[in-house]
Amino acid sequence: MKLLWGFVSLAFVVGCEEGKKILDQGEEERVVEEPAQVPTEPAGGENDGSDDAIVPAPQTPASSPGIGPTDPPYTTEVTFPSGLHLAGLGTVSALTATYPDPASGLLPFATSRQRHYAPVEYFIDIRSLSDSQRERRVATNFKLNEYVRIPERNGDHHIYIDAEIALHAQQLRDAWGGPLVLTSTFRSPEYNAAIGGAFFSRHMYGDALDIKANDETMAFDLYNLAKFLEVSFLDAPENTIVGRNTPWLHIDDRGWPLNTPDTR
Repeated sequence: MKLLWGFVSLAFVVGCEEGKKILDQGEEERVVEEPAQVPTEPAGGENDGSDDAIVPAPQTPASSPGIGPTDPPYTTEVTFPSGLHLAGLGTVSALTATYPDPASGLLPFATSRQRHYAPVEYFIDIRSLSDSQRERRVATNFKLNEYVRIPERNGDHHIYIDAEIALHAQQLRDAWGGPLVLTSTFRSPEYNAAIGGAFFSRHMYGDALDIKANDETMAFDLYNLAKFLEVSFLDAPENTIVGRNTPWLHIDDRGWPLNTPDTR
């Protein structure tokens, strides 16, 4: 088994090198490290009983009905692993128009992959969320506000949160056995460009997360745990861990495994 995982890990690193500059090089923490803005309450913390009236629903596999579509442009509603349902997602044509065109020739994948990069059309309006809604949980240990407050701080008012990435964040938290801090969730194309994010960064599609690690040891532990999740992409250690003052983990659910032969 160890030999098999070693082979998979090697194939992953080699397979992900192509197209890195366009896809996921230049993530937020590579440009601006903001330790002072890390939430004082650890994200993904234990349920302190303050919302006892809200009983999370059983975790639902990402492929099950009710989790929702995994590819943009998404729809007018989204249901999270906790059972929290947000309806009335609206269109913002000016924001949708800022997304890169997957048919422009800049996407380094086969034409069949373009559908995973369609511009997002339906967004959650942060300003319409009440304080009580923000305190609701998208998964057992993560509140909606943990996904919302980061883009809000960055000046974004309309966002999307993919239910599948919320599920995988919870699974990683379960495997880790303690609180995890989210440092980057949704980014608008404008903000992503301003910080030097990847041209087709999955943060713009709401299905990518950056997770803070306290040190290199923790980062590698999270990295090894994340290998067992069914995420589409796990960034290589040399990009997010090795030599970083503040290492982190990047995971996303772009819709297919990046390290398969047909994507190289």
